[in-house]
Amino acid sequence: MPSRNLFNALRTEGADPQLERALFRRLFDSSPEGIVLLDNQDCIVRVNSRFLEMFGYTKEEVIGRPINSLIVDESQSKEASQLTRAVLDNQSIQEDTVRFRKDGSMIYVSILGHPIMVGEGQIGVYGIYRDVTRQKLQEEMLRQSEDKYRTIIETIEDGYFEVDLAGNFLFFNEALPRMLGYDSAAFKAVTFRDFTSPETAQRVFELFSEVYASGKSNPGFSWEARAMDGTTRHLETSVSLLRSGNGEPAGFRGVVRDVTQRVRAEAALRESEERYRLMAENTGQLIYDYDLGSGMIRWSGAIQRVTGQTPEELDKVNIDEWMERIHPDDRDEAVVLLEKAEKEGSQYHVEYRFRNGSGDYFHAEDNGTFLVDAAGRAYRMVGTLTDVSERHRINREMAYQAAHDELTGLYNRRRFEQVLGDLLAQGDETGDSHAVLYMDLDQFKVVNDTCGHHAGDELLRQLGVALKSLARSSDTLARLGGDEFGLILHGCSLPKAEEVGRKILRMVNDFAFTWQGRSFTIGISIGVVDVSTLAGVAEILMAADQACYSAKNLGRNRLHVYHSEDSHLCRHQSEIDAAAEITDALREDRFELYYQRIECLTGNPEESHCEILLRMRDRQGGLVSPERFIPGAERYNMMSSIDRWVVSHVLDGIRQRIDAGRHREGGRYSINLSGSSFGEASFSDFVADELRRTGVPPRAIAFEITENSAILSLERALDFMRSVRAMGVKVMLDDFGSGLSSFGYLKTLPVDYLKIDGELVKDIAEGSIDLAMVEAIHRVGEVIGIPTVAEHVSSREILERLEEVGVQYAQGFFFHEPEPWRLD
Repeated sequence: MPSRNLFNALRTEGADPQLERALFRRLFDSSPEGIVLLDNQDCIVRVNSRFLEMFGYTKEEVIGRPINSLIVDESQSKEASQLTRAVLDNQSIQEDTVRFRKDGSMIYVSILGHPIMVGEGQIGVYGIYRDVTRQKLQEEMLRQSEDKYRTIIETIEDGYFEVDLAGNFLFFNEALPRMLGYDSAAFKAVTFRDFTSPETAQRVFELFSEVYASGKSNPGFSWEARAMDGTTRHLETSVSLLRSGNGEPAGFRGVVRDVTQRVRAEAALRESEERYRLMAENTGQLIYDYDLGSGMIRWSGAIQRVTGQTPEELDKVNIDEWMERIHPDDRDEAVVLLEKAEKEGSQYHVEYRFRNGSGDYFHAEDNGTFLVDAAGRAYRMVGTLTDVSERHRINREMAYQAAHDELTGLYNRRRFEQVLGDLLAQGDETGDSHAVLYMDLDQFKVVNDTCGHHAGDELLRQLGVALKSLARSSDTLARLGGDEFGLILHGCSLPKAEEVGRKILRMVNDFAFTWQGRSFTIGISIGVVDVSTLAGVAEILMAADQACYSAKNLGRNRLHVYHSEDSHLCRHQSEIDAAAEITDALREDRFELYYQRIECLTGNPEESHCEILLRMRDRQGGLVSPERFIPGAERYNMMSSIDRWVVSHVLDGIRQRIDAGRHREGGRYSINLSGSSFGEASFSDFVADELRRTGVPPRAIAFEITENSAILSLERALDFMRSVRAMGVKVMLDDFGSGLSSFGYLKTLPVDYLKIDGELVKDIAEGSIDLAMVEAIHRVGEVIGIPTVAEHVSSREILERLEEVGVQYAQGFFFHEPEPWRLD
């Protein structure tokens, strides 16, 4: 027989070498473990396919290379070297460790290593690698599961126990002895019989016996236990069998919950039912008491007030008719909530429409609770039914008010943005085109200022009605705030939207508003946006506002369509961007102060004047000139914040110079102020507060106010000038000569210096007219006793003309280019 011949061939001393090699090769190549043969330099001589598969190499990549250079990383080099030395020292090794695949992924392996001996000499090593990654991961998952289980047991508020068949504790968590007032050591020495009455102990024993006999868990039973302090605790316990390794019953495990508070609450609830029933009659609540066993309901309280029926009529209503009286649209939700509360034995709250005795529905609020017996089964449901129709009416009114403008009855901005957001969300699905019109009234302020806000409000109401008459029922018209309106044209192309806009223009232009015998005409500027060209509510409204702004800039009372490349829109956008950048710069303290000297041409060595200039750093650290951010600050009313920052920082800087002995007695720093700042009634108070805070002498500063801004807000300018001059602060009238009626205001404005507009100064070396105007301004200043300051002095020729005229002060690049105002 072939098998016997093979056996004999292998057993025979000096068996056929060819047969042995064939057998070895077959076992080597087909082994489920990775096998590798190494020479005495730890280099791979031969390897089977399983080893290559295990580590992701090809045969050509491993033959002749040290094995540790292929499957060991630096952190394991020491451990791997020790194993190598051991097996090369004629020792067999076995080690569970980790090795690494060619792709860098880690695997767990069990390594067997044996020396290969020929005679008494070692010629190499063979190693067997078994992939035990799955086994290791399973062991780790089991350990984590056990840790998680133990953590849960120790952290739950309920008590957990394991006892043997005699009732002796094998294990319990900390919550169980704490529940009964024991410490853990004392609790180990007791059984259930030690803290229950004999009757209760017998009942518990019988319940445990049923679990033992049936092998089925008891989901929960109630019993009373005596705590260590003698008080009675009401407990609920679930119990199941604890089995040994061979499946035989070895004890019990269970969970104990302290329900003392709940039992007491249920008792208190039953005791207070009568009092509550009487109270309900006086508060308009209908009380019901539903017996789950019989299906009958007892009614009391404000029966007739809520249902319109007498107690006798309502007594005929059972649970089925009650459910039938709930509005069909509300019934399923109410039933689900009631069934959930019944299952849990908990309180519930549900609202639904309920049909009264007359067949009319009213909004009812149903609040109640299920009472459970000792076994935890619900047997009774008690609660109240309240007519909350009035509350629903108020809620509807509040919802209306939340979405509508109180003055015009149109939608408000919040609802407008919601509709626009919903439209954008549906856009990809429907593919419809939509447009937005952003409308701002022109000359509305005239009506307000002339006739008062009541007239303005009436104009807005009438115009809202007129605008609504031009909108389709499918469109969304809203008052966005002040005198601004918005119109969403649903399913409307851009050309059609422009047509609607022109209709609105014609309507507003023909609209005549009369108030107390006075008639007014108004205009409207309209920005039009194709919704499909933009993404996001904020972006659309910003684009529409920009288009409306362009319509105003281009002459008002016109329509302008938004195009992203529009130069007007770009300028408007740059102002918006500048406003946002200014807000961040103020918060991040990215403004910087520069200064430029003002030279005294009369040779007074005691005087030292300079003008403080403002610069801003962008987020990349680059310097931003005022021309780039001041227009945006003026448009968005941010100049006052900037001016306050400058005043505070300049006064702080002067204070530091005084303390360091670097401030000259006759030194003065001039600060530019915007019209919006000195127009604030509180700004002069702010200046006074800052002077007191820093202790800087008022004569050390001067405020520069442009001629145009002073004339535009003449009364406020006068008040401010008088106020700060009374403190000792000087005032310079800046850019004098740029206005149309400059000289006429000089007798009125209380100023200390005239700064001649640089546009007049820069050409006086060549232009006789400019020179004559500078001479005239200086002559008027001499007559009324006000020194003059010339700006934009850029050459010696200009300086010589100024000296000939007699101008007392000058500043410009000829003397000094602006540089950072450093305090060190």
